[in-house]
Amino acid sequence: METLDQAVESAIARERSRISRELHDGLGTELAGAISLFKVYLETHSDHRDETLVNVFAILERML
Repeated sequence: METLDQAVESAIARERSRISRELHDGLGTELAGAISLFKVYLETHSDHRDETLVNVFAILERML
């Protein structure tokens, strides 16, 4: 029979796993999409790059 401490640890592990999946499937996917769009934009506008957008792109890459 599982002790109370083991039950708590098991519940914590399940919750961490759930949060990890949500971050990967949700936020990770959205960040990857935003990075892809920024990359296309920056490549097609290489003659006139907005420094702010370049910085946002770098931040998103680091976040991912």
